[in-house]
Amino acid sequence: MRRFIPFITEKYAAGGFNYENEVGNRLKQHGLMSPAKKTAGSSADAPDAEMTVKGKTHALEVKAGHSAMMGQLELHHSDEKGWHVSPKSAKKYPATTDYIHKSGFLEKVNKHWGKPSGDYHTDLKMGNVHDTREGTEGIAAHYHEDRHTPYMQIKGKGLFHLKHDAADIGTSKLEGNTHLRARMKPRSTDPKTGKRKYGALIVMSLKKPNTSSIDLDKHTEQLAQRHE
Repeated sequence: MRRFIPFITEKYAAGGFNYENEVGNRLKQHGLMSPAKKTAGSSADAPDAEMTVKGKTHALEVKAGHSAMMGQLELHHSDEKGWHVSPKSAKKYPATTDYIHKSGFLEKVNKHWGKPSGDYHTDLKMGNVHDTREGTEGIAAHYHEDRHTPYMQIKGKGLFHLKHDAADIGTSKLEGNTHLRARMKPRSTDPKTGKRKYGALIVMSLKKPNTSSIDLDKHTEQLAQRHE
């Protein structure tokens, strides 16, 4: 049996770091986030920020734009299962994994991809596999259910709840379409052999999002005053 075991990390662009800090500083300025709290930075699973409303704290994901990555799962391959969500990802993100299983996307991946060769440049030629699903259930599963983060601020679109408005602050529910992409991702180069290490993953992104009635770039002060 040949098994493909990737190593996957989530990395953030400088623009994403900067916007997290902007939102975090604004929340602190208006008393909605503890001064001691740091934004997530390069931590893949910690919430980017938080909002404390009427004494209760809610985790907040911050995106520098709606084209940002909205969650990912690593893939493994075996002769018995073909391409499938890795046991590590399935354990860590069970709701996201369940969404992927129900979507039928893995079947599409297995139709387009064969067995991995163990060579990055060879497997890269299999290409990416794409599919777009109506709704944002996969994104909500990843953040609200698996990462216990009920809110998302998207630059240019506003502040959303993913399943329900837990703090009752009047946010809009995130709507739109979920784009799924299976891809090969390089990791590093083995210094001894010069061979490229890589993995495979499913990445989610958001298409055609709505605009929320509340935006932390515009309404943080009003939000703080209304929910003291």
